[in-house]
This record gives sequence, structure tokens and C-alpha cells, in this order.
Amino acid sequence: MLDRVREQVAARLREPQPVAAQQHALRGLLQLQPRASLGYIEEQQDSFTSSVSGLVPSQTVSLGQAKAGSQIAYRQKVSGGMVVEPSLLLEGIWNFHQELGLISVDDLVTTDDPRGRAEAGVTLYTGEGLSLGASVTYDGIGSSDYEAIGGRARVRMPLN
Repeated sequence: MLDRVREQVAARLREPQPVAAQQHALRGLLQLQPRASLGYIEEQQDSFTSSVSGLVPSQTVSLGQAKAGSQIAYRQKVSGGMVVEPSLLLEGIWNFHQELGLISVDDLVTTDDPRGRAEAGVTLYTGEGLSLGASVTYDGIGSSDYEAIGGRARVRMPLN
């Protein structure tokens, strides 16, 4: 029987701060969203006997992580009541506590050194409440031993 305990604590601050745009320079709404988060997760697994490999020893796996940065976005009205919003997020990441137990996976972040992450994206909002978005992320800025590239697609639609 596998017995484990998982504990997670997280806090996040994210507040959109519209910046007044100069009428002659910008025709849309410029937003600055500072954000910060702090999280810690720990999982303790008791030892157990596997029918395939025998005794599997107990282990504790944990990660504490702090992030801070800002996202800048610019909303521009286009034809048909639609709004296009390109955005750029830059944030710093610091893993302040990491215990990997018995895990030995090559692509885990195993450094306590701070690193940066950038995310560029675009979202299209329709007048009917539908939004479509896509973004690309590069994680590992300033790190010599970690690099991750990712992408995300989003569809949001009202259910009423």
C-alpha cells in the first residue's frame, strides 16, 4: 500500500495597473501588471514493497520557489468590436528549497541559482465574450544549466 502526505502553501499577488496613455502616442490601453508569488510544496512517501522491484524506500520531495516580475500588455481595438492584446512577461525565479529524494531525472531544475523567464503572447477578444490566446515561454535566462521552452494556447468562452 502506498502511503503519502502532501502539503502545499502558496501566496500570490497580481494586480493590473492601467497606465494612462498619452493620446498622441498610444491609441489603446497600456497595462502594467506587477506580480509576485511564493510557494512551497512537500510530499512524504512511506516505504513500501513492490511486487516488481521489492522494497521501495521512503522519500521526501519538496520545492520552495519565489517569483517576481511584471507583465506589460497593450490593448488595441480593431474592426468589428474585437480587441487585440499583445503582452510580454519578464520575471525572476528563485528555488530557495529543494529536496529531490530519490528522483534522478535529467530535466529537473536542480540549482538554487536565480534565473529569469520571459513569456510573449497575444490574445484576441471578441465582442461576444470569446477570447483566443497563444504564448511562448523561455525559462532559464541567466542559467548555464537549465533551459525550458514552452507554449500555451487558451480559449475562453461564456457559458450563458
